[in-house]
Amino acid sequence: MSYDLRLSNTNSSWQQFQYSLDGITFTDFTTFNATTVNTWFNNRTVNLSSIAGSSNNANFAFRVLETFALGISAYTASTTTSTWRFDMATVSGTALAPVPEPTTYAMMLLGLGFMGLVARRKLNA
Repeated sequence: MSYDLRLSNTNSSWQQFQYSLDGITFTDFTTFNATTVNTWFNNRTVNLSSIAGSSNNANFAFRVLETFALGISAYTASTTTSTWRFDMATVSGTALAPVPEPTTYAMMLLGLGFMGLVARRKLNA
């Protein structure tokens, strides 16, 4: 997962990336600090491949939250006019090999049976 992010002057400079395997309970994964405001932080990248249970999970979810600075339990709250601007958000992964449907196997067996029947008729003719 990668994205570009720009913060306004009134936001906390800290962001917390979280994930969920059930879509309800979220777990902290990594923290970013934007050292300056009104600057684009391009290609923030989070590699989710190390999370057991995330592969092929329809309930998998993630989110980016504003958070306290590390080791501090408070910060000056953002005003109602503060903004985060996201751009170029991309989620990518490795494609899984397709699994044939049972009807595919049935059609293949029918085709082989038909070819065997035709070959047998040619031998008898």
